Amino acid sequence: MAKKPWELQVEKMQKIRTDSLNPAWLLAEEQLPPAAQLDVSEFAITCKLLSSRELEITEATAVDLVSQMAGGTLTAVETATAFLKRAHIGHQLLNFATEFLVDEALSRAAELDAHFQQTGKVIGPLNGVPISVKEHIGLKGHICHSDYTIWGDNVVEEDALIIRLLKKAGAIIHVRTNQPQSLMVSLLRVVAGTS
Repeated sequence: MAKKPWELQVEKMQKIRTDSLNPAWLLAEEQLPPAAQLDVSEFAITCKLLSSRELEITEATAVDLVSQMAGGTLTAVETATAFLKRAHIGHQLLNFATEFLVDEALSRAAELDAHFQQTGKVIGPLNGVPISVKEHIGLKGHICHSDYTIWGDNVVEEDALIIRLLKKAGAIIHVRTNQPQSLMVSLLRVVAGTS
């Protein structure tokens, strides 16, 4: 039986997500907690995928991260890598990601580090801070479907304003995430013209 168009779109979105994962940062199925375990809040600490330095980085505040980068004791690449690895763990536990931006994030981090090496200054108040964004926020060159299969071919031509502001402040967009179902109510009202 032929697949319905919406099923093909779902498969395409799932492939984008799967292809965006770094296999080196994934835990084997047997290393994950059992499905019956509801509290996984300490799992990133106990799973041993992250080094003590990566745990320290991913538990620091944004202010501390920028301060360390401005002091030359931490790099944006090191920070982005740690957050990407921890996000991979979180995704395996919670299925929250629609797309990881590994190459883009590490490239941006390298640019920030090069700027710091050349000038001794950080780009802005969010220099090197990894930020996740909801999938419905437009990111240039990426599909923005807002969980609607009919929008599965909607490739965004420019970054949304919030993305441009975050990048200008030095942030690194490292992962795109699912949005809550309640967001769809607002979208339906806009589409229906009842908002």
